[in-house]
Amino acid sequence: MDNYKLTTWEVASTLAIVTLTPVLLSYPQYNAKTYGTAYMLHSIYMAIVMFIIFWIGLKLYKPFVGKDILDVAEMLGGKKLKIISGILFLSYLILIVIFTMQEFGEDIEKVMFTHSTNSEINIMFAIAMAVLAYFGMKGAFKFGSYIFPIIVIGFILVFLSLFSRIDVLNLTPILGTGADKVFLSGVKEVGIYSSLFALLFVPPMVKNIKKASYCSIASTSFFIIFSAFLLTTIIPYPSLTQKSFAIFELTRYIGFGRFFQRLEAVFTFLWIMTCFIFIGVALIFIIYILKKSFNLKYANRLIPCIALILYTCSDIIPNYYIATKVREFLYIVISPCILLILPIILISLCRLKISGRKERSCQE
Repeated sequence: MDNYKLTTWEVASTLAIVTLTPVLLSYPQYNAKTYGTAYMLHSIYMAIVMFIIFWIGLKLYKPFVGKDILDVAEMLGGKKLKIISGILFLSYLILIVIFTMQEFGEDIEKVMFTHSTNSEINIMFAIAMAVLAYFGMKGAFKFGSYIFPIIVIGFILVFLSLFSRIDVLNLTPILGTGADKVFLSGVKEVGIYSSLFALLFVPPMVKNIKKASYCSIASTSFFIIFSAFLLTTIIPYPSLTQKSFAIFELTRYIGFGRFFQRLEAVFTFLWIMTCFIFIGVALIFIIYILKKSFNLKYANRLIPCIALILYTCSDIIPNYYIATKVREFLYIVISPCILLILPIILISLCRLKISGRKERSCQE
């Protein structure tokens, strides 16, 4: 990484793109089934919850500025705890990549590459993932910062071209399937913010982690809330519950006059780019965690091997249904544990350990 420090813009824009991948897949369908017409309300609620959680987390993190979560684990329990924590983070990240590749590959095969097999599409993803990983953290985040404005413009074009189809009455009843589901059971579903997982590892490489964290939450929330608004106001409930690739369905409605029809191909290219960035950034962090947890000197040499393993694992998943169900489980059940509970436990216990040492030294 040399002495290069990632800027707030690079971190916030790239993590926003990474967040967009689950939004493109079955996440809207799951949310529509769970919350009904309250899908957008739940998205706004979760954005507020994430701001509060990160505000608390950054307060706890103050004594560890410049250290990532693996450094904190090592301070707390030595190399053994660092390795155990690294394995947990690696397992989560690897599973997310495998099932995302499978699901996205199936969706793209249905709508664009109808004469290709899912294996061929996943090979393309594996190659793109490996290429981006060779550019490293600096190159991947810079690339993401260049793509981000294009995707924002794409969303604005979707909004402008489909403005006449928007019906805000589709948001009623506001509480959808019930206030208890939206505000109580819904609070645990932080999986859509899984891109913020990267913030656990970038502190040594970021100029201002506090600013980068808040800007990342803001940029990711923008995509989540804006896409929820478009989907729920254009595709009414319960029709949205039948759409496994809902954002693509929106782009099929786009047309500018007589000569610009079927523009979904352009937007599909943008969605493919977001998936490339998602899996590429994930592979970079897999390499980073491996290198730091096991003190590997030449971890980059593992990039082709890991890319091949990820491709093979995604290819042996028997069907689309299993891929979506396992990914839902990862986002709903595992994400809160890995993204929030484990880091907060490590940071809190490490703070107690440090304060205990200070008290003992004062007594002496």
